[in-house]
Amino acid sequence: MKKIIFVLVASLCALQALAIPAKPGRLVFTQPDGSTIGVYRHGDEWGHWLTDDRGRVITKDSDGFFREAGVSVA
Repeated sequence: MKKIIFVLVASLCALQALAIPAKPGRLVFTQPDGSTIGVYRHGDEWGHWLTDDRGRVITKDSDGFFREAGVSVA
């Protein structure tokens, strides 16, 4: 019985160790136009996103600029 409990606990610990949280702290990136933007990482390797200094979710566009997610520039 002790071996079964040990194997169960060890398996649960191993599953928890698979997801490593994103590195905390503020990162500063330079935009292609020379301006800078403060970025925070959230999540882990299975699900992650970036936010700016105001807490808005941002993504990096194909032109290299970080923009608010879901906002397109015409």
